[in-house]
Amino acid sequence: MAEFVRGFAAGGSLGSDGLFTPADAKFRVLLNSGLSAIVWLGIGSLATMLIRRFALPRAGESY
Repeated sequence: MAEFVRGFAAGGSLGSDGLFTPADAKFRVLLNSGLSAIVWLGIGSLATMLIRRFALPRAGESY
């Protein structure tokens, strides 16, 4: 199970697996995974904004 989670997390890390290398392993995971999480939140927010702006009808319009 741990190998599955590690492999899944590596796919979503956006290359930040070894970006920060502090001595403490827990802090290293927090920095590297936290950075990836923040980037994914930004990507999701941008995608949501674009979908709402271009794909959804405005008030009073219909398709």
